[in-house]
Amino acid sequence: MFWRQNKKEDKSNDILEKIKSELELQLGNRGVTVSGIKMQLNPGNISLRIYIDGSKRLA
Repeated sequence: MFWRQNKKEDKSNDILEKIKSELELQLGNRGVTVSGIKMQLNPGNISLRIYIDGSKRLA
């Protein structure tokens, strides 16, 4: 059971890294960086928080 939980967390981290990478690719030329991403899975919904740093004027 514990191994399965770790495996799910690994998959979640892979997904978050892919999202972060894509956001950095899209926003990098505007001087914006992704400082963090947090995901929370609940029954019936997914909460995704994206933290960015950079110029609001350029974003």
